[in-house]
Amino acid sequence: MRISKSRTFGSLAVAAACWCLSGATAVAQDTIVGVWWSPKKDAKIEITEKGGVYTGRIIAGVDRLDAKNADRRLRGRHLVGATLMKDMEADGEKWSGGTFYDPDGGTTYKCKMWLDGPDKLMMRGFIGVSLVGRTETCVKVAGPNPRSPQPGEPAMTYLEPAR
Repeated sequence: MRISKSRTFGSLAVAAACWCLSGATAVAQDTIVGVWWSPKKDAKIEITEKGGVYTGRIIAGVDRLDAKNADRRLRGRHLVGATLMKDMEADGEKWSGGTFYDPDGGTTYKCKMWLDGPDKLMMRGFIGVSLVGRTETCVKVAGPNPRSPQPGEPAMTYLEPAR
């Protein structure tokens, strides 16, 4: 049996494409890990992943209390250091299954997220079904050290790094 060079090359190309695509999915799941501007650009939110679960907390922002929290016990806490997003899991090219806390209204919403390009994270908060909700945009913090003050950003309080 004789195998043509073009058939062998075509098979190798298909195999390489499949391998690249399977790797791209794994990479895509970690693309939200990093530091993002809040929608109003008044805080930096760091998204981390542990065991396939994504969490986001404020690492820098205008120093204010969580005064509108529905849980009265939390109204005296500072927002810098507070966890806003929790229990998010990758679902293909989206992340879902978790919640996002909106400190401006004191409400926790179910959440779905997806990327609109490499530096734009879309977050949809909703109660009940996702048709009734609001979508906000977070932009990835640029620069070599996004955990530090950036030129031109507003005055912020920074969370001290863990020791």
